[in-house]
Amino acid sequence: MVTVTGAAGHVGNTLVRVLLAREERVRAVTHHDCRALEGLDVDIVQGDVLSRESLEKAFQSTDVVFHTAAYITIAPDKQQILETVNVSGTRNVCEAARICRVRRLVHFSSIEAISDEPHDTPVDEDRQLVQSHSRGYPPYAHSKAAGQREVLRAIEQGLNAVIINPTACLGPHDFRSGLPNSSILALADGKLLALIAGGFDWVDARDVAEGAIQGTETAPSGGHWANLEQLAQIVGEVTGRRIRLPVLPMWLARGIAPHHRRGQPDDGQAPAGHTGSTPATPRLSQCEPRPGSARTRLCPPPAARHSRGYPEVVWETVSEIEVFNGLTVAWFVMSAAAFVVLFFTSAPYGRHTRTGWGATLPSHWGWLLMESAAPLTFLLMFLIGRQPHSPAAWVFLGLWEAHYIHRAFIYPFQRRDRGKQMPIGIVAMAFFFNVVNGYLNGRYLFELGPEYSTAWLLTGRFITGSVFYLLGFAMNRQSDMILQGLRKPEETDYKIPYAGLFRWVSCPNYLGEIIEWMGWAVATWSLPGLAFAVWTAANLVPRARSHHRWYQSEFAGYPSDRRALIPRVW
Repeated sequence: MVTVTGAAGHVGNTLVRVLLAREERVRAVTHHDCRALEGLDVDIVQGDVLSRESLEKAFQSTDVVFHTAAYITIAPDKQQILETVNVSGTRNVCEAARICRVRRLVHFSSIEAISDEPHDTPVDEDRQLVQSHSRGYPPYAHSKAAGQREVLRAIEQGLNAVIINPTACLGPHDFRSGLPNSSILALADGKLLALIAGGFDWVDARDVAEGAIQGTETAPSGGHWANLEQLAQIVGEVTGRRIRLPVLPMWLARGIAPHHRRGQPDDGQAPAGHTGSTPATPRLSQCEPRPGSARTRLCPPPAARHSRGYPEVVWETVSEIEVFNGLTVAWFVMSAAAFVVLFFTSAPYGRHTRTGWGATLPSHWGWLLMESAAPLTFLLMFLIGRQPHSPAAWVFLGLWEAHYIHRAFIYPFQRRDRGKQMPIGIVAMAFFFNVVNGYLNGRYLFELGPEYSTAWLLTGRFITGSVFYLLGFAMNRQSDMILQGLRKPEETDYKIPYAGLFRWVSCPNYLGEIIEWMGWAVATWSLPGLAFAVWTAANLVPRARSHHRWYQSEFAGYPSDRRALIPRVW
C-alpha cells in the first residue's frame, strides 16, 4: 500500500495517477476537496496534517508515504499558517511515519527552500537551505526550508526518508489552477500585458511524480530552465498565436507587484485542502538556471532521466481550454452567418417544408432525435465535470433539463402534425448544434469555468436571469399549447391563433424562447450562455419574420396590427 498526502492537489493527484498506472494500491489522504480523484480507483481517507492521530490512521499498513500536502503562497502576510501547515504539519507526518513503521517517506519540499546565493552558479542539492535570518525570501520559502529541516532531523533519528525539491510544475489535472498553469493559460488567452525580465525552472508534474517514485529506491534529477520570453514563444508555437509583449525589468516588476495584488481575490492553492493564496510574482532568477525536478540529500543523483519537452507539456495544459475558447468564438461567428442565411432562406420544416432537401423522416421523430442531444450532452458534462455538485450546479442542471426534456420527449408527441415530414439534413444539423451547445454550456459550468457556490443563487445576476428564464419558459409553453389547441386530432391545416400573446405578435413562442435563453445567459453570466442566447435570436428572429409573412400571404383577414415578434415594434 502506498499513501499520498495532499492527494487532491496538482502534484498529488498526478502522482496518484502515475502510481495507479503502475498498478499500485493507493490510499489518498485529502482534507475536503476530492474532485481531482473522482473516478479513480483509490482508497480515499480524510486526514489533516495538523492532526497526528488522523495521519497515524491513514498510514496504517503503508509501505511508502509520499508527503505532497502543503500550504502554497508567496503572499507576505500568511506566515503563521505557512509555519503551521508546512512545518508543524511536516513534523506530524514524520512522527506518524515513524510510529507506523513506514518503510520510506518521500517528502516534497520545494526549490524555494534552497538559497538563491550565489547567483552565478546552478542550484543543486548541495546548496544550503534558506536560513531563518535570511532576508529577501518570502515566508513560503522559510516555511519549506524549516519543513525540510524537520525531515532531516527525523532522518538523523532513524527515519528512512527522501527529500525532493520540485520547481514550477506544469501539466494537466490541475483542478485548482495553480500559478504555473495559470500563467500558461493567461499567455495563451492573451491576458498578460507584459513579461518580466527573468526566468524560472519549469517541470512537468508527471516527471516530478515519476522522479518521486524512483526516489523510493534512488533519486533522479532534471528540469528545464526558461525565461518568460522563451515560455511565451513556446506557448505561441503551441497555440498558433504570435505573442509579442514588452519585457519589464525586474526592479519595475517588483515595484508593481504589491500594488497589483491589492484588491485581488485570495483564491490560492493548497494541496492539503487548506486555503492558500495566489502569489503576485514567484521568486524569479535573472541569471543561472535553477534545475530541480527531483532532488535528494540522501542519494547521489544518477544521470538525468528523459522528460517531456515543453511543447508537449504546454499543449496538454492548454489544449482543451484553447479548443473550448476557439469553439466559443466560432459559435458567435456561426450565429451571425446563420442569421444572414436564414433571413433570406426559410429552414425547410414545419409550415415551410418543401421538396429538394433529400430524404425525410416523420417530424415527431425528427424533433426527438435532434432535441434529445441537448439534455443528454449537458447531463454528461454534469456527470464527468470535476466541479463540486453544489446546489447552484443542480439548479443549472434542473433549468436546462426542464426545457429540453419537454422539448425532446414530450413536445414532439403533443404536436398534431403526425403526417408531416422533416428533412434528415435539418435533423443532422440541429443535432450537431445541440451537441456543441450542450458541451459548451455544460463544460463551462461543471469543469472549465469558475465554481458556482451556493451564494451565487442569491446574487442579482442569478435572480434576474432566473426570472427572465422562467418568464420566457412560461411564454413559450403557453403559446405552444395555444397552437396545439387550434387543431382537432384529425386536422392538419393551419389556423390563425388569437389567444394569449398571439393578440400582439405572430410568434410569441419564439419571443418566449429568446427571453428564456437571454435569462440563462444572465443567470450563468458566461460566454457560452451568451453565445446560446445570440444563436437563439439568430435562428428565431428570421424564422418569426418568415412565419409572419406566411400568415399574411395565407390568410386574407390576418390582423394588420399584429407584429412578427415584438409587440407594436416589429
